[in-house]
Amino acid sequence: NVVIIDENVEVAEKLRSEEFTVRVGNGGKVDFLRSSGAENAKIVVAATGDDDTNLLVAQLAKSNFDVEKIIARVNEPENVEGFNELDVETVSSSMSVALTIDNLIERPAISDWMTELGRSGDVQEIEVTDEGLVGMRIEEVDEGLPEGCIIALVSRNGENTVPESEFELEYGDHLTVLGRTEAVREAIETLHPHD
Repeated sequence: NVVIIDENVEVAEKLRSEEFTVRVGNGGKVDFLRSSGAENAKIVVAATGDDDTNLLVAQLAKSNFDVEKIIARVNEPENVEGFNELDVETVSSSMSVALTIDNLIERPAISDWMTELGRSGDVQEIEVTDEGLVGMRIEEVDEGLPEGCIIALVSRNGENTVPESEFELEYGDHLTVLGRTEAVREAIETLHPHD
């Protein structure tokens, strides 16, 4: 569940028409963040075009809410260090552009696929919390997945692995599922039946 906070009423209405949950207000106010659900959030993302605002939201989230992760957009590369000192994960606008250009040159097929992704495909990550999956091998899990999707990556304790068929799942592993949109949706339902 995602809640978007924006001060612009027109932007909020447009996003609501696209079926997003939007709160109109100032994300730089602790009470507004709290009333918008930040207390129960796993992740807070500060993604405005202003680094000072993003830093303020990151600081408020860090000092007032027990969130697992804080991510901030950094518009000016020289400000990245200030965010890193707060232990905030950053997305630098200029770095993102550089990586996109690098992908277009070095990995054109992947770049094309990522562009297509929103239309016909999807990539989702889930955490293994269902005891029924713990101890299963990837080949056993694959047998229960719909055609058109695969488990492409398993993340465990910060280490990413392209799993072989004998790879055994543990509680807390993160599985990256990729494929056709509908197949990925069905796979998530199969792997996370209680969500």
